[in-house]
Amino acid sequence: MQGPARHGGAHPLVIGVDDVHHADAASLSFLSYVAYRLKAAPIVLVLTERIGPRREHPWFHADLQSQPHYWRLRLKPLSRRGQVQLLRTRLDPRRAHEFAPVCDAVTGGNPALVQALLQDERVPPHDGPVRDAAGLAVGDAFPRAVLHCLHRGGPEMRRVARALAILREPCPPALVGGLLDLDAEFVSDMIDTMDAAGLLDAGRFRHPAVPAAVLEGMPAEERAALHERAARLLHDRGAAPRTVAEHLIAAETACRPAAQAPPDAADPAQQDSSPDAEESWKVPVLLEAAEQARTEGAAHTALLCLRLARENCADDRRRAEITMAMARVEWLVDPGSAERLLPGLVDAVRAGRLNARHAARLPGYLMWHGRPDEAAEVLGPLTGRAEPPAAGTACFLTATRLLLGCVYPGHADAVDGASADRPAAARHVVSGLENRRLRAATALREVLTGRTDLDVRGTAEQFMQGTRLTETSPGAVLAVLAALVYDDHPHTAARWCDPLLEEAAARHEPLWHATLAAARALICVRQGDLAAAEEHARTALARISPASWGVAIGVPIAASVYATTAAGRYEDAATHLGIAVPDAMLDTLCGLHYLQARGRFHLATGHPELALEDFQTCGERMRDWRVDVPGLVPWRTDAAQALLELGETDRAAELADEQLAMVRHRAGRTLGVSLRVRALAAADPRRRGELLEEAVRVLEQCDDRYELSLARCELSRARQALGEAPTRKSTAETAPDTGKAQGAPGCPRTTGRSRSRRRGGTGSRRPPTRPPR
Repeated sequence: MQGPARHGGAHPLVIGVDDVHHADAASLSFLSYVAYRLKAAPIVLVLTERIGPRREHPWFHADLQSQPHYWRLRLKPLSRRGQVQLLRTRLDPRRAHEFAPVCDAVTGGNPALVQALLQDERVPPHDGPVRDAAGLAVGDAFPRAVLHCLHRGGPEMRRVARALAILREPCPPALVGGLLDLDAEFVSDMIDTMDAAGLLDAGRFRHPAVPAAVLEGMPAEERAALHERAARLLHDRGAAPRTVAEHLIAAETACRPAAQAPPDAADPAQQDSSPDAEESWKVPVLLEAAEQARTEGAAHTALLCLRLARENCADDRRRAEITMAMARVEWLVDPGSAERLLPGLVDAVRAGRLNARHAARLPGYLMWHGRPDEAAEVLGPLTGRAEPPAAGTACFLTATRLLLGCVYPGHADAVDGASADRPAAARHVVSGLENRRLRAATALREVLTGRTDLDVRGTAEQFMQGTRLTETSPGAVLAVLAALVYDDHPHTAARWCDPLLEEAAARHEPLWHATLAAARALICVRQGDLAAAEEHARTALARISPASWGVAIGVPIAASVYATTAAGRYEDAATHLGIAVPDAMLDTLCGLHYLQARGRFHLATGHPELALEDFQTCGERMRDWRVDVPGLVPWRTDAAQALLELGETDRAAELADEQLAMVRHRAGRTLGVSLRVRALAAADPRRRGELLEEAVRVLEQCDDRYELSLARCELSRARQALGEAPTRKSTAETAPDTGKAQGAPGCPRTTGRSRSRRRGGTGSRRPPTRPPR
């Protein structure tokens, strides 16, 4: 000190000491002494310290303030003009002025943050900058600068910043103080300090990169502990369950490695765990949050809540119920992923840990994955226990048993049981939704069994009126649509299917979207719009993987094969037939559609023997299952066409006559198809023409444009064979382009007797590969 103290020369001297707040008591005493000794010399002593709600070393500040030339200066952030000047050191003037408002909004004028933004703007990070709507680049430098500011602000500033990042600011100081065990007034002062530093704006982080950087700078254990404490604090203060659940999930995942999957609810090791009873408050919160997320279409969030609820549940019965809820949510996203849960749920029903209310949907999941025996087994204890299920659940289960008998018609016992249960269910007062589900299942069952007094369209109107995806199940909706299609009302089915299909696409519901697209593909096949059928089938197979389709995969495959075969694209049809299908599919209605489409493929590619085998298999199953109605699969006319290719005209005529006698609607698609095929088997050319004219008249009243084009083609040929000149209208309507407009190859070649004279002559119609079996 002797030199500076004796400095009295012509040149002033500045002594600077940075970060005085880090100095110990001895150093501060020395600085105080220096300040006292320099009061008469041309020397300036400049000391810097951080700002905060608590002034450190108050005695030191009091001693300095007693000096006559003491001056305390608090630095303010850069003004907008000052930021422009700083920006112009790196940017051209025009760009600096353009960038200044965004810079000010993000940095608050903090010079260190402005410099960081400049660095990120000029030197993007390796993975590329993250740009907001204003075109601002935030790379690596900005988060580093934020963390540096917090580090210089001291441990308490870091704690408050971390709490704000955890709580997803803004939040009242009292809440932050409760989380950190700090006084609310102190927290409020610290927030003001962070506002002044440009880190906050009225208690809010100025840019999403700031809280992200704060959280990334926290040790995982500390982050998890703060989330856990925040969850309990918010719960005790009555926060929404969804908000509390988000913190519980964040706490659970904070310490888990990114590559580590969450515990599987089907893992026996998880079933043996015994969560602390003190954590039981979490379970109802998580379950309520999961239900809210599910109804809002946030399936991923719902699953996270349910998994965590299960891990924190000590009661075996409750854990089984949560697993069932998990299966329900996973089902709507990917039925294949839910399959792993089914064995444990079946065991839970057997052991009595799942009651009817919670397990009512389980039989449907088992049916989907080709387990009808287990579905019937589960239905037994659910409906046959000493304590009967509630009225709504009983109605739901009755409908499920009916649907089991519809989807797997060979399970007659399940259908008989449902019929016996129906009067009991009807005696209860149940919700309109469950009654509608029961009516839907009943309508499908009665169409399949050939009831002639059923008003299918009226039932569909009652069911579909006001139906929303969140209020019903896929099984009930698909049952109504199938009943309409099988009863020769594809146009009505399309009218109700289309708005639901649009809703499913808008809500991003994979299962709903896929199943409704598959249903729409089948409807398009019955309408003769084969291009649209192929498009909907493609959508169905894209929304969920073939492995997740279960036995229902037969429907989209059948629609694809039918459409591509009719269009003459046999390679594409063969590719679809090459998709693996479960064995149980052939025991379902879906299997009937698959066999019919495969038979059509064989017939079109010159293998009538294989085609006849598929069509006859359809017939045998439908007769054995007592669902032999032409509207389901018109196997007789399909087999008749194969017999015509084989030259067996009499047998073909017999089958066509049988189907004509069974047709319910005298002005429906099935009648028109039956008349066309019967005409091809007619020995008398004039009789053939009469039948074809009738077929055309019937099909003109229907929706199947493809079948109509075939009938018109055959009618044109029949008139030419009789020496009649076709009318200008019939010539135009039977041109090959008429069929191609709907995805068809145009007027097909002749069948029957012309083929019988040259057995085996398939020409270019043979597929390039061996037909799949």
